[in-house]
Amino acid sequence: MTKNGDIRIYIACLAAYNNGYLHGAWIDTTLGEKAIWDQINEVLKTSPMPDAEEWAIHDYEGFEGAHLSEYESFETVCNLADFIAEHGRLGALVHCHFGDDLEQAVAAFDDYAGCFSSRADF
Repeated sequence: MTKNGDIRIYIACLAAYNNGYLHGAWIDTTLGEKAIWDQINEVLKTSPMPDAEEWAIHDYEGFEGAHLSEYESFETVCNLADFIAEHGRLGALVHCHFGDDLEQAVAAFDDYAGCFSSRADF
């Protein structure tokens, strides 16, 4: 499965971006929402543009093909990161199969009893 630290998002400062500067940080999503917010605040505080307030997710990696939007909630990001950390690429494929509905993907894994060659083996 995916290791912690490998599932991360790149947060960009939009004030800097809109003025031709690349300013942001890669953030480990398995650390939780509070850690993400703390690091975003640090990115905005250290922006080359004064009074920077806006940010966006400009990149992500380790989500094994699952998709995130620019303004995905961090609750969703963290829950999906935990799911991918546990289930890897298969988790991402199941997530995609259920139309990016994490609740349904989790339920599918909860309901899965394994693969058996016969009823007797089950």
